[in-house]
Amino acid sequence: MAICLVGWRLSPFHPLASFPGPLWNRVTNLSVAYLTSTGKRHLAVKEYHDRYGTFVRIGPNSLSISSTAAVGPIYANTKCFDKSEAYRLGKVQGDGLFFMRSGKEHHPRRSLWAKAFTRSALEGYWDFLTKRTEGLAAHIEEEASNGATVDLTDLFQRWTYDLMGEVVFGDSSGLEILRDGDPHGFVKCGQMATKMFEILGAVPWLFDILWHFSVTDDIHSLEKYAGGFMSDRVKNAGEGRQDLCSHLLGEHDDGKTQLSKETLDVESTFAVQAGSDSAATVLSIAFVYIHSTPGVLERLSDELSKAFPSQDFTPEQAKLAALPYLDAVVNESLRLGTPFPGLPRVTPDGGITLSNTYVPAGTVVSVPAYTQQVSEENFYPFPLQFKPERWLPGGLGDGSVCNRSALMCFSFGPYSCLGRNLAIQEIRLAISQLLLNFSFQFTEDFSPTKFLNGVTNVRSTFFERHLTVKATPKRMMSQIVASSEKEESVGRRL
Repeated sequence: MAICLVGWRLSPFHPLASFPGPLWNRVTNLSVAYLTSTGKRHLAVKEYHDRYGTFVRIGPNSLSISSTAAVGPIYANTKCFDKSEAYRLGKVQGDGLFFMRSGKEHHPRRSLWAKAFTRSALEGYWDFLTKRTEGLAAHIEEEASNGATVDLTDLFQRWTYDLMGEVVFGDSSGLEILRDGDPHGFVKCGQMATKMFEILGAVPWLFDILWHFSVTDDIHSLEKYAGGFMSDRVKNAGEGRQDLCSHLLGEHDDGKTQLSKETLDVESTFAVQAGSDSAATVLSIAFVYIHSTPGVLERLSDELSKAFPSQDFTPEQAKLAALPYLDAVVNESLRLGTPFPGLPRVTPDGGITLSNTYVPAGTVVSVPAYTQQVSEENFYPFPLQFKPERWLPGGLGDGSVCNRSALMCFSFGPYSCLGRNLAIQEIRLAISQLLLNFSFQFTEDFSPTKFLNGVTNVRSTFFERHLTVKATPKRMMSQIVASSEKEESVGRRL
């Protein structure tokens, strides 16, 4: 039976026989699962496209399509394709927005989530967002005052987790990981659960087999943690709350929810993990690029200091959003800081023509986000370099290209990330608050190149090396400079 299956997949009669790709990927999805487990799938997929062209057969029934023309029909229009089985969450009881594969099921659930991310809802989050960011700055200042090395990667992960705990559960989450550390391993557990979901999603049959084995323990632990948080939130239900759970629980309507306890657990778990992991990743990568790319720190600091001349930084949402160079830095950080290999979808009955090529019905297709975001066709010149100026009027000069629609990290259309604007607000605010209050210097043993080379992505992003810095509060620097100038003045008089 296995021999016949392999023979069919390699035969010239297979519906995808005309599409090029690595031999083993044509034979079995296990090769894709292994490649995913390395965390370098995004780089491998880019190499495949460099070698084979626009269409690459990356699995027995899967195509990667490196074309912005394919984004619209696959993701962005109202008849976009359903998700593949890669989104099936093993044997978890209950479902969640992210894991719903059918558009007919997905769209009604999305309408519940959307209420938590309207403009007015985001404005309601601003106060505790700024409070949490002030807490991050205070934590860094405390560590700096003790002469300690500051691990920004760790602090960003803990800070975003606390922040999303409040967005999802309100003040009932009790999450204070930045302040208290992470003794229960929430952050690590969330990352590992996401990693296993991504690896085993490539081989759903294996996911079912391994469900009751220790390899999926992190997923079960995350279920347990979420169940506890959700139970506490239900006990603290009340009118006037504006967190995500208030909408999932129906507190703004009739006070009742049609969602099961298991489904509520899945929804809240995903919201906290997805909202924290990506923002923390982009911030770590952004700070490395800002402090290692000539001219960027100086230009960004100048823009921020002119916008906020007082040492008492009073963040204003609209004011931050109106800073062009800050916006360019955020966009460039998103471009290079979201190494996603693809978002798999299934072609509809009857097949479809994508980028002038017919693709049979039932084929799993995806446009590789990372490949698009570092392609010379979309970002030219220097697509692999951090160049915020490419996002400004005039770009990088005559002939330069900056295709904004190729920034795919939040996806597009009905399945796009509802938390996009919140994530961008977090990143803008954290960058501004920290650069206005501190001067950072890499520790002697830190290498930006080794840090970036050590980044791996398995839906969640992992860092082989953390971003470690010495932080000096700018108030302290001002005092030192003033003291030095005073001593020089006294010396001259003597």
